[in-house]
Amino acid sequence: MSTSTRIALRVSPGGSRARVVGRHGEAWKVRVAAPPEGGRANEAVVGLLAEALSLPRGAVTLVSGHGARDKIVRLDGLDWYWPASESPRSARWRLDDEVRLLTPFDPVVWDRRRFTILWDWIYRFEAYTPAPKRKLGYYALPLLWRGRVIGWGNLSVSGGQLHGSFGYVSDKAARDPAFDAGLEAELARIRMFLGLGSAKNP
Repeated sequence: MSTSTRIALRVSPGGSRARVVGRHGEAWKVRVAAPPEGGRANEAVVGLLAEALSLPRGAVTLVSGHGARDKIVRLDGLDWYWPASESPRSARWRLDDEVRLLTPFDPVVWDRRRFTILWDWIYRFEAYTPAPKRKLGYYALPLLWRGRVIGWGNLSVSGGQLHGSFGYVSDKAARDPAFDAGLEAELARIRMFLGLGSAKNP
């Protein structure tokens, strides 16, 4: 029996490059470089999703919204499940401003294919990678904020203090006081757990 999943998209054509930007309400926002004329943007969307989800191009079908920015796409061979007893609109699942540094073995992280599908970037555990070849760091911790993994952090202890360095998918930190406060609160929790003094972040 074949399986399929339908997802809603908000598409922005004519961008600098094709990528999955993130959530847009209950849809996913994607950008493609192709213009909308002649269905070229639709073809680009199909190609982008097939590549991002490691699916054959024929497994991605545009169901509706051929001439609109809001589209529905069917993905054959990919299942997403939400427990029947839960509601995604429940206050329990409402996003807050907490920042979390996840371990490489967190359930959110360890399935690397799922991680890439959800957040459109590739996380690598590089503890066993030679230092000159590392891109993220020896023990990079994925940085979760508002339902998105937006970057990573590397922490170390020296002189009784916690030191942190951070990298971001967008090449810069979120310009939001709530993010700054959330990150400091997360570092405070880690300092308390380790019994350390103030953190120093470059």
